[in-house]
Amino acid sequence: PHQLRVASTSALRVLGPKNICTPYPPTVSTRYLSSSIPSESTPNAFSGAAGGTSLAGRRRFYRQVSVCSAGNDGMYTIRLDTRLLKTPQRNCLCVPSLPLAYALAGEWDRQEEAGIRSETMPLTSLAFTAIDQITMERDIVIEECMKYLLNDTSCYPACSKSDRVLAKRQRAAWRPINSFLRSVLPSEHPPYVVEDGMLHLGSLPHPPALVDFLRAYMEAMDEYELACLRSVTREAKSLLVGVAAASASAKDIDSPLTPEEVIAASRTEEEFQIENWGLVEGGHDLDRLNCSVQVRASMMFLNLLGKN
Repeated sequence: PHQLRVASTSALRVLGPKNICTPYPPTVSTRYLSSSIPSESTPNAFSGAAGGTSLAGRRRFYRQVSVCSAGNDGMYTIRLDTRLLKTPQRNCLCVPSLPLAYALAGEWDRQEEAGIRSETMPLTSLAFTAIDQITMERDIVIEECMKYLLNDTSCYPACSKSDRVLAKRQRAAWRPINSFLRSVLPSEHPPYVVEDGMLHLGSLPHPPALVDFLRAYMEAMDEYELACLRSVTREAKSLLVGVAAASASAKDIDSPLTPEEVIAASRTEEEFQIENWGLVEGGHDLDRLNCSVQVRASMMFLNLLGKN
């Protein structure tokens, strides 16, 4: 496994309006950093785009990584030697946050000479996805996330009598999520939660006002925020967990909701099954790592997105 670390500040520079390089010490919190990166399971946004250029597997073709202004609109981009970094669809990689740009540059600076490993660059993958996919398919992405609400895993508690151990773990894992969501969702229209011991078939009958609120919440997001929300929603199989993670990350760094709590809420049932039936190597372990990387990267991306 590779350590996810921000590059040395000596390798990062800002190009000013007159191309004068000045050092900038990026301050990225280790709160969101995972201890390891899975080698195969992280979604790859570096290749497969029609007409795009595949970067995954290429030998490192640059020596210096720098961050520079992309114009007068507050956007920043990455420069590899003298070339601007482009996405697989040949769009310029631009982000509206200088700290985020340095975090992206750090991923590129950490690549080894033997080859570029896209699975060790989750922040760049999110940026590529936002620029190449979300901007072109916003409505499709929003509908995809809304479908998770219809069968949101956080709304199906285990029976406190027949599955009391799992039910207890669910309550402990979901408590910080539910507590935070009370400050985000409309209090008069809470999500529908299946009653204890009841079997519910079909879509969950959430209040229409809540459905409209969540749809408007996503429509107000930019492409970067929506890419991160979708990433967490997919891992948790829950739009509510995704909204909690996105809202917490957009706030101050000392938000009461941590990446560890989001990961725990996303994996309660699977971790319970692993304890009972054992871990399948090459399957469960990679799923566990992938969830950790995607949640931490998404929350870190959103937090840095709000800083400048």
